Amino acid sequence: MGRERTRFGAWGRGLTFAGAALVASAFAGACGSDDAEELRRANLAEGCLLNTDCNSPLVCAFRKCHTECNEQRDCPDGELCVPTDKPFKVCMFESEQQCDFNSQCPERFKCVFGKCRPECKTAKDCVPDQACAEGSCAVQAEVDENGRLINSQDASPVGNSCVYHSDCEGELKCIGGACLPECKTGEDCASGVCSATGSCVTGVPDGGAGPGACANGVKDAAESDVDCGGACGACAGAACTKPSDCASHVCTAQKCSAPSCGDGLQNGTESDIDCGGTSCPKCPAPKGCWTASDCAEGKCAAGTCTTPGCTDGTKSGNETDVDCGGGQCSPCADGKGCGANADCSSGACVAKTCKPAGPATWVEAIVGTPRVVADPTGNLVAAGTFVTGQDIGGVPLNSSGGNELFVAKLTPAGASLWVVRLGGTGDDQLVDVSVDSKGNVIVAGNTNNGASFDKPLGCATRGMFAIKLSADKGSELWSRCISVPAASADGEQYSVGVDAADEVYVGGRFYGTFSFGSTQLFEANWAGYLAKYSGVTGAVAWARPLKTINGGSVGAGPRALLGDGTNVLAVGEFISTLDLVGKQLVSTVAVTSDVYVARFSGADGAVMEARRFGDAGNDLGRDLSKDGAAGLLIAGSFVGQVDFGSGQVVANQGNTDAFLLKLDAATLTTAWAKGFGSSAFDYGVSVAAKGSGEVAFTAEIGGAVDFGGGPVQHVGSSDLVLARFNPQGGHLYSKSWGHISADSPTSVAWVGSALGLAGKYSGGSLDFGTGPLPAAKTAFFAHLVP
Repeated sequence: MGRERTRFGAWGRGLTFAGAALVASAFAGACGSDDAEELRRANLAEGCLLNTDCNSPLVCAFRKCHTECNEQRDCPDGELCVPTDKPFKVCMFESEQQCDFNSQCPERFKCVFGKCRPECKTAKDCVPDQACAEGSCAVQAEVDENGRLINSQDASPVGNSCVYHSDCEGELKCIGGACLPECKTGEDCASGVCSATGSCVTGVPDGGAGPGACANGVKDAAESDVDCGGACGACAGAACTKPSDCASHVCTAQKCSAPSCGDGLQNGTESDIDCGGTSCPKCPAPKGCWTASDCAEGKCAAGTCTTPGCTDGTKSGNETDVDCGGGQCSPCADGKGCGANADCSSGACVAKTCKPAGPATWVEAIVGTPRVVADPTGNLVAAGTFVTGQDIGGVPLNSSGGNELFVAKLTPAGASLWVVRLGGTGDDQLVDVSVDSKGNVIVAGNTNNGASFDKPLGCATRGMFAIKLSADKGSELWSRCISVPAASADGEQYSVGVDAADEVYVGGRFYGTFSFGSTQLFEANWAGYLAKYSGVTGAVAWARPLKTINGGSVGAGPRALLGDGTNVLAVGEFISTLDLVGKQLVSTVAVTSDVYVARFSGADGAVMEARRFGDAGNDLGRDLSKDGAAGLLIAGSFVGQVDFGSGQVVANQGNTDAFLLKLDAATLTTAWAKGFGSSAFDYGVSVAAKGSGEVAFTAEIGGAVDFGGGPVQHVGSSDLVLARFNPQGGHLYSKSWGHISADSPTSVAWVGSALGLAGKYSGGSLDFGTGPLPAAKTAFFAHLVP
């Protein structure tokens, strides 16, 4: 039944929907003559069965002719604009509204303060100019400042708090601190129940009387069982034709069902839908209540469960700090405790503490191998591999087997927008992450045991996968896997990229027979591959090999991919001859690798342009990025003396050095090239270019290296470096971090005017200005404000 807060008027008059005699006489007159002009039409308030029985424009409702209405103001004072069981509303007469019991009212109406009123949950269920007060529709004049119905019969709301009888008006008495109808026996009460305190049980919430007779958990005199029978409605098992026949309002297979705590209704002794009362779980705030015992927080005020209080000077209820947070109290100030972003006035909950909303330098230490990328709205996306249970962005993650993946989206202040875990019982490895124009995230990796994600992946055991996650909450949109088919084949994925149409490209290396959708590739020796997926469905659009002749195990797989309009740019390395079908590149020496950069058609994967850079040593291409002026930046490493296309040789300082190269993205011609090195091993790892042309570059160094501002400090076996350059290659900034063990970067990204940086470390002495990273961790991702 609807919310049982009905207050029965002890002095209301019984309501009968009379008028059958008038209708009969009207029909008798019609049958006695064939003259249409002699047909009698009923006037306002006269009896009827059909609209045609009433004089137009009157309509028939509740067996009487009524005036139609759209809003309350269409009706005279005292009449109520109400819905009918037909597709119109009418002005309900005062005499029709009078009642003592719900059973005297039409279906979906209830008797409140002696008036039949439409039931409601919100004001949207009532006609305009009416309010929804305590579960029934009323005109505004009948509702007090607290949103409760005023008892027009005694000019004082039943249940008002009081100290003396004189505080209550009319016939009400002050009983138990509330204005209530006085009684000696149940015969004195419209509800038929007189409580032990000498007051009629009226259904006043939190007034000391509890729910009405039909929801008090007691078999009253007028009932055939507890809270059913008689005026309360049929008991469970009785025959029914509609829900309103039953005390529970549940009619199934023409039989009344008992009320339950999961039927989506407020019935039985419940104080709100499926909660409160004697048998259901306690209600959370702000659900309805009869008494404090109905509420999970133990407080019932004006019929509503509330929290213990947001001004009591204690951390109570759902509060995340003293008198703030938790959804019921005001958001917390900076420095206060929090559990989610909504708990903070800044909207930034970082490590369970409210932080200022603006861009901030922060670092999160983890276990695994992370990468970072920016989304279009300036948030940082971090993804990586983890082994054991750990906390990412304040969200605990646990592995179900070996290595698994995490993906997190965080605000510039470091607050987590969402964090998801991906993986199965085997080892799953992240290799790259990218973001499309809508902020959706695509991750690529390898699995050795058929990683299981939300949607069917198609990897029986080993394979190379790509997964697309939604921008709003990281839910899986699609996932695809290219399975390693047999022991005679092998493969691994290196990279993922997205073009301007949000189509997805993946690259790696393989040998043997592989099926990319309906396209089957076969190479007897290691070769690279490039494949395109539909950004919408994940279906394979095409796949093509990047063949090498006598190329050994390098395979020429793209180490990084970047959308170029609706085409795609790739960078990597190859040995001997790279056959791109229409374009061949030959390395300087047949047994060492050179760098290649190439543009492929998004339509079919055909090569459009390609270039080679290298010398007699092993030269590696590792990352690429574009600026807003069509400049293409490439990061990698080289050995020897290399002409990167400018006609000027970049000299190596000893062993392997890092390089940073800028090309014209349209023609792949060289703008400038720089080398950075020491007598030890130094590697260019990642590059990111802003729209303005400023470049961020990361490297792993084995000695003191000069990036243009003087040699940066070198501490341990390898250190990580972050350097920035202007569009012309001029040095702006360079700094190293490291200690006695190995430290290295994995990726860098511009996040608005800040920088996202990810890497690995060991030993725990790295400090980005926020304190030393813990020795128990092995990796980090950071948001750095230059």
